[in-house]
Amino acid sequence: MSDLLEIADPQFQPASGLSLRPDEVQLWRVDLNQVAPAEPRWRQLLSPDEAVRADRFHFERDRRNYTATRALLRLLLAKYVNRAPERVCFVYGEREKPALDSRPPETQVHFNVSHSGMRALLAFTHGRELGVDIEQIRNNFDHQALAKRFFSPTEQQALTVLPLREQCAAFFRFRK
Repeated sequence: MSDLLEIADPQFQPASGLSLRPDEVQLWRVDLNQVAPAEPRWRQLLSPDEAVRADRFHFERDRRNYTATRALLRLLLAKYVNRAPERVCFVYGEREKPALDSRPPETQVHFNVSHSGMRALLAFTHGRELGVDIEQIRNNFDHQALAKRFFSPTEQQALTVLPLREQCAAFFRFRK
């Protein structure tokens, strides 16, 4: 079971005591067009290493999006584990993937983050790993080559019988 919650307010503040049932996944969709301009507010929530990482982005838009997404991740995790956002600590695994430092172990909230264009998706669950992906639909890539590499033969066939102008949109629908 999963819930989809929206964040589009630059003054967003999660409710106290967010909770996750054992069989639940909570998804938070973030409208970065709306929340990223509040970068000064979000920046206050970042750890020193996160602020350094934010400053490495070449484009202002990317820095603002990273800052907002990471701050919202901290805010939400803090509510799930009943800590202050600045006390949320991460450990980094393979390929620098962050995980919540789960001490004590009863706070084993797992999360995953994806972003594309001006949207971010944050997913949370308790006691199990998860992954999410969000993709901005765009037309400037070789969808046929990707379909050949990752789609089943049946999916590839279904894609190729469509008119060319419909194939790109169908590619993204197939990825669900």
